[in-house]
Amino acid sequence: MLNLFKTYKGDNVPKLTKYVYSFTGIGRDAAYTLINLFLMIYLQLTLPESNPQQYKLMIMTIMITMLVIHLWDAVNDPIIGMLIENSRFKLGKYKPWILIGGIVNGLLLMVLFSFRPFGGWGYVVFFIVTYLLWEISFTLNDIGYWGMVPSLTRDPKQRNQITMLMAIAINIGAFTVGGLVPNLYPGRAIQVFRTLSIIIGSVLIFSQLLLVFLCKERDRSEVDSEEIIKVKDIFKVVFQNKPLLVMLGAIVLHYLGGSMFNNLGQNYMHFTFGYAEAGQAFLYFLVGYAVGSIVANFIFGFLVKKYTRAQILRGAFIISAIGNSLLFVIGSVHSFGWLPLPNAIYQWILPVLALVIFTPNGVFYLTLLVQITNTVEYNEWKFGERKEGVVFAARPFAAKISNAITVIVVFLTLTIGGVYDITNKISDYEVLGGLPEGDARRLATEEVQDLAQAAIDGANLGRARFVLILGMALLPLICQTLAYLLVSRKYPIDEKMYDQIVKEIDERREAAEAEVAEA
Repeated sequence: MLNLFKTYKGDNVPKLTKYVYSFTGIGRDAAYTLINLFLMIYLQLTLPESNPQQYKLMIMTIMITMLVIHLWDAVNDPIIGMLIENSRFKLGKYKPWILIGGIVNGLLLMVLFSFRPFGGWGYVVFFIVTYLLWEISFTLNDIGYWGMVPSLTRDPKQRNQITMLMAIAINIGAFTVGGLVPNLYPGRAIQVFRTLSIIIGSVLIFSQLLLVFLCKERDRSEVDSEEIIKVKDIFKVVFQNKPLLVMLGAIVLHYLGGSMFNNLGQNYMHFTFGYAEAGQAFLYFLVGYAVGSIVANFIFGFLVKKYTRAQILRGAFIISAIGNSLLFVIGSVHSFGWLPLPNAIYQWILPVLALVIFTPNGVFYLTLLVQITNTVEYNEWKFGERKEGVVFAARPFAAKISNAITVIVVFLTLTIGGVYDITNKISDYEVLGGLPEGDARRLATEEVQDLAQAAIDGANLGRARFVLILGMALLPLICQTLAYLLVSRKYPIDEKMYDQIVKEIDERREAAEAEVAEA
C-alpha cells in the first residue's frame, strides 16, 4: 500500500503511519550513534601516514572544525526549519526533506568510514568537507522528521503513543550499535567500520524510503494553521522569557555532563581492560546505562504524583552525585593501582555505578523537560503569546551548543591525558592491518591487537586513566551541580505558581470570549 502523495484529515493518525513513522527511528539513531560514539575513535585509530606531531595537529584541526560546525549547526537549525515550513511540494511538507536528507546522509555515512583517498593533510581536508555535508544532510532529515511529530496529531494521547514508540525505536538503534561495535573493531578497525557504515547507511536509506512511501502526512491546510518558527523568534522569546533561558542553560549543562562518559569511555576501557577486551566491559556499562534510562521513564510518573518537582530534582541530584563521586574515587585509586581490585570485578562495578548515575539522571532530565514545557504557559501569561514551536525548537538548539562544547572538552581531556600519544602508535598498526590482502606489510588481526596492547602497556597509564576518570566522573558531577543550582535558585515556576498562571490564563480567555459574545 503506497501513500506517497496521500494525506489525511483530523487527529486520528492512520495505524500504518503511526508504526512505520515511529520505527524508522531505528535506522536514524543507529546511524547517529555510529557517528556520535565512534567517529572520533575511528579517526584516532586510523588516521593515515602521520608522525606524532602531525597526528596531534590533524586531530586538533578536525576537532576545532567540528566545534565550529556544531556551533553553526545550532544557528542554522531555525533557518532550515523556516525552509521546511515555507516549502510547497506535492510529496508533502516534511517527507521531501526527510527523503533528501536521509538518502544523502546515508551515502555520506558510508563515505566517511569507507573512502580513504588521501593521506596526511589531504585526508583531513577530505574528512572535514565530507563531515560538513553529513551534518547539513542530517539536519535536513532531522528537522523534517521531528517537525512531523506535532503535525501528525493534536491529540495528547496519540502524541504520547507515538513518542513512546519512537523512544523504543531510538533505544533499539542506539544501544544495538553502541553495544556491538566496541567488540568488533579492535585489530581490524578500517575494515569493520567500513562494513558497518555500509550496512547502517543502507538501513538508514531503506527506513527513510519506507517512511516516505508508506506514511501519510496530515492535510496541508490543517498543518499550515500551526505556528511557523522564525529565526528572530527564538532569540527574542529565549531572552525575554527568563525561566526558559534558565532551563536552556540547565539542559546544556546536563547534556554536557551526560555525554562525557560515552565520549571518553572507550579510551578508558582500552587502557583499563585491554585493547581487545575493552568491548565487553563497555557493553556491560552500556547495559547499566540503558537499564537506568528505562527505569527512569517507568518511575517518573509515580514520582510526580507523590513529590514536588523541586523534591524530585533534589533527590535525583543527590543520588547521581553520590554515583559520580563513587566512580571518581574508585576509578582514581584503581587508575594508579592503589586499590587491589581485579579487572574481573571492576568491570561489574562500572555498570552498577552506571545504574546509580543514569537512573536519577534520567529522572532529572524528564523533570527539566516538564519545566521547559511550563515556560509555554509562562510566555502566554507574561507576554500574551504561547510560542510553543519556539520553546520546543530551543531544546535541540541547546543540545547543539552542548555538542559543540563537548568536542573541545573531549579534545582537551585526551590531550592532557596523553591519550593521543598512545593512539597514534595504535593508528600505525591499524593502518597496516587495513592494507589489502597480499600486501607484504599487512598485519593479521592478532598482530595488530598484540602490538596495540604493547603500546598501551608501555605508556603512562596511571596519568591517562586518571585524567579520563576526571572527565567521566568529576566533570559530570560539576555540570550536574551547576545545573541543579541554576534551576533551584533561578527557576521560579513551582507547582503553586504554575496553577496560578493557568488559572489567570483561563480567566483572560473567558473574559475575551465574553467580550466577543457581547459584541
